[in-house]
Amino acid sequence: MERHPFVATRQESLLLIIDVQQAMLKVMNGWQPITARIRQLTAAAGQLEVPILLTEQYAKGLGGTIAEVLEGRRCGPQCSTLSGKIPNKSFP
Repeated sequence: MERHPFVATRQESLLLIIDVQQAMLKVMNGWQPITARIRQLTAAAGQLEVPILLTEQYAKGLGGTIAEVLEGRRCGPQCSTLSGKIPNKSFP
């Protein structure tokens, strides 16, 4: 049986976690279930060997990525700024 062409592959996939930073917790209601779900996603991505990209917007003012997300995870490269587009030539 042939794979459907719309089924994602590891080589064509990326888990992108955008701006889950310290200052965001102050304005988010119920952030614990969100961080728990992110941890599930990062664990699955690790098992499947899918790259993980974390972004942080203005880390100096908003703080870094929250510890609950980073805990025990080996994450890929981080972008220090994000302004509408990931600064990476491999993305159009």
